[in-house]
Amino acid sequence: MNTVGSIIKLLTITTESKEEKTIPGLFDIWKNKSGFSSRISAESNTAVGVYSLSDIIKTLPSFTTTSTGETDAVMQIKTEDHGILKNSYEKVFPSEWEKKKVN
Repeated sequence: MNTVGSIIKLLTITTESKEEKTIPGLFDIWKNKSGFSSRISAESNTAVGVYSLSDIIKTLPSFTTTSTGETDAVMQIKTEDHGILKNSYEKVFPSEWEKKKVN
């Protein structure tokens, strides 16, 4: 169900223009990152060919999981005081979010 929901979001959240700034929609971001933006005709700004569900599925990452017993699955935390950990996280998160979010 998550995959179906993601595909629906991909196809329905569109590019918008606000105050002379264009904010790309999920579909446009997907086209650029997956290499499908080259299918756009420069003259008419229309799609060349058709994007199928199989095109989208091919660009999704394969399912992987990490066993809870693997060393990669264990978060290395050097404090036993979870209050300090939470406070530090709450201070760092907003700036990291701004740096890493897609504009």
